[in-house]
Amino acid sequence: WTEWSGCPVTCGGGADDKTSIRRRVVERYPSGDGDPCSGSTQEARPCRLEPCPQTIDCRFGPWGTYSACTASCGGGQKSRSRIVEQVAEHGGRPCDRSVTMMVAACNVQECPTEAVDCEFGAWSDWQDCSAACGGGEQ
Repeated sequence: WTEWSGCPVTCGGGADDKTSIRRRVVERYPSGDGDPCSGSTQEARPCRLEPCPQTIDCRFGPWGTYSACTASCGGGQKSRSRIVEQVAEHGGRPCDRSVTMMVAACNVQECPTEAVDCEFGAWSDWQDCSAACGGGEQ
């Protein structure tokens, strides 16, 4: 017999395709009235039978707050990001790293095209005086 082959898996073995094998060759074929070899030229045995660890999928943390807008008018951008809280393990589903940042439009209103002067509103009514005599404020 040859030496046992290496196991094709690191855990969860035992199925037909997850076995270690060994082989032997016929060294002398029968002649005359000699009996043929009996038995198989290959043996298989289960290997790495311990269960595999549970798969763990990647998991993102919550989205952060948006950054300040890059423009006060005329259209700008704001962004926010999130981090990977759990990396994939043991064959779990990996994170799509392209979704760690989100960009959104902001302050899309048009910018004023002409100068605009400051303008006050109308005066409010006078309020009651803060003192009945001796001076106060109104």
